[in-house]
Amino acid sequence: GKDFQILKQAVAQTPDVREELTAPLKAKVNAGTYQVSNESFADKLLQKFNELENL
Repeated sequence: GKDFQILKQAVAQTPDVREELTAPLKAKVNAGTYQVSNESFADKLLQKFNELENL
């Protein structure tokens, strides 16, 4: 009903990307100053691999 329409409209108006969070990261990447530890990268990679295995 009406609640669904309001919710649907709110979702349509919400951006897919939160620029206030991504802009600082984009700036660091573009400047070549964004650093990721090898350990952190490996942990995330293994985590995603395990998630895919469990599908």
